[in-house]
Amino acid sequence: MRKYFIPLLVFLLLSLTGCGITLDITSDDVAYTIEVGDIFTITLEENPSTGYIWQGPTISDESIVELIGGPETIGGSSNVVGAPNMIRWTFKAKARGIAVITFKSIRPWENNPIDKKNFTILVKQID
Repeated sequence: MRKYFIPLLVFLLLSLTGCGITLDITSDDVAYTIEVGDIFTITLEENPSTGYIWQGPTISDESIVELIGGPETIGGSSNVVGAPNMIRWTFKAKARGIAVITFKSIRPWENNPIDKKNFTILVKQID
C-alpha cells in the first residue's frame, strides 16, 4: 500500500493544478498544445546593461491565457558586469482556444524593437 501512496499523491496534485510545461527562448514561432488549467512559463534571456529589455507580454486573447506571475529574474551572474539575466513569466490556460503571447526586446526610449518573440498556445479541453 505504501508504494502506491507517492505516485497517487503526485497524480492527484497534477490533476488539481494542471501539468506545467516550459517554453524556452529558442522555441518561439512554434505552436504548443496544452490543456485547460495548465500552468506554464516562458523564459527569455535579457541583458539590461545594453538598454534592451523584454517588453510585454501582449496576449492576443486573455480569456484563453492569463498572466499569473512575473516578470521574475532568475539565474544570471550579478557579480559580472554586463552579464545577461533570465526573465520568467508564468501563465495559466483558462479556456479552450488559441492565444499568441508576444514579447518585444526594446530600449524604453526607442520605438523599434530589435527582436520579437511570438509563442502560439493551443489550449484544448481536458477529456
